[in-house]
Amino acid sequence: MWEVKGVTERSDRESRALFEAAGNEIYEAVTSRGGLPIEDAVFTQDAETAEATTMLLEMGLLTCEGGRYHAADPHTAQASVVGPLGQQGAAMIHEASQWSQLFAGLGQTYRRSPATEDGPITRLVGPDQIERFLADVVPHAQAELLTAQPQAGRSAATLKIASERDVSALQRGVSMRTIYQHAARRSRATRAYVARVTEHGGEVRTLDEFFNRLIVVDREVAVIPSGDDLKVALAIRDVALV
Repeated sequence: MWEVKGVTERSDRESRALFEAAGNEIYEAVTSRGGLPIEDAVFTQDAETAEATTMLLEMGLLTCEGGRYHAADPHTAQASVVGPLGQQGAAMIHEASQWSQLFAGLGQTYRRSPATEDGPITRLVGPDQIERFLADVVPHAQAELLTAQPQAGRSAATLKIASERDVSALQRGVSMRTIYQHAARRSRATRAYVARVTEHGGEVRTLDEFFNRLIVVDREVAVIPSGDDLKVALAIRDVALV
């Protein structure tokens, strides 16, 4: 006899792979012929088909009666397989949410401390480093995002990333207020970004006056330009200074 590994010893992915490789074909053969003798070659041609047959029996997709295998209604067996997987998935999502909240709390503690490894002010050089910092800080916003964008020259790709990040914050209940200069109204990409965030509750205004770029997260972290070079920014964590 072939050595058969039981369903309980096989991972869910292994079971599905075995079903796709051999189990489905066995089930179709039994169904199409109205049942097959247990000694039929369909079940014993190799180790894989023998293991797949045992798996189908354990799952309740096959029954054995009078020396023959018969196909069972798959809806009957589905609950015993899919149900536990759904419960596991829900439990994993809940656990991931709990861990996310824990790390968010750590992030708040880190940002409130002026004595972090980087100190109260971190120099961010280059658009990639600035975007990575914002991608880390904005998802942990708890209450408020304030942004000032004096130029409308952000690329469509950058605005798309920003819209996904900002919409996610708005959907968590974070308030968001942004100001642009009037020239931003002529940018199609900026108008698309504004339409998306305002649809989810963000507030956007334009002004005639000139002002510097600014992003403030929960009034605890501020990101500002370092002088006139817009490719270099300062991340300020000193709450009193912010």
